[in-house]
Amino acid sequence: MSTQRDPRARRRAMVEAAADLIAETGALDITHRRVAERAQVPLGATTYYFSSLEELTAAAVGRLAERTDEGIAELEAELSGNEPTPAAIAASLWSYLSDTARVKADAVLYIAGSQREDLRPLALRWYEGMVRTLSGRVPAESARAIAVFSDGAMMHTLIHGAPMGRAEIERIVAALLASPGEGTGGAR
Repeated sequence: MSTQRDPRARRRAMVEAAADLIAETGALDITHRRVAERAQVPLGATTYYFSSLEELTAAAVGRLAERTDEGIAELEAELSGNEPTPAAIAASLWSYLSDTARVKADAVLYIAGSQREDLRPLALRWYEGMVRTLSGRVPAESARAIAVFSDGAMMHTLIHGAPMGRAEIERIVAALLASPGEGTGGAR
């Protein structure tokens, strides 16, 4: 169906375009012009469908959060039916960290949440989803510690351009599983 005749599809295309631009650049500084070009819609469409650039940015960040939810669902699927061993958890984390585009998009969510209070709940989705996914499988303290570690591993991946080795991730996860409650500091 053509986006010209379907207002929902046109709006969705602009949100996807804005989300992609934010994820690619790692910044919230989108413009109406860049979004319109990316979505292949007239420039005026961005102001017709969104009352402000802030509204469009919020919608795009919301779409990035939905992608994070999809990543958490994948993690849950990878871990379902498997014993939550350090190797299984590390394999899932390494797979996530190897997806540079996803890691960059999730980092943008964190930045957005730190800059705008209204976007903070979206920024917490990865952490909360990770804790929720792991809590049914490992002690809650370990789940929180692994989620905090994954946040740091995400930043490490961005700064170094590649994730740490899978074996190293496995050793860290094993240590976090071996000592629940010791130094985890509770929930974020």
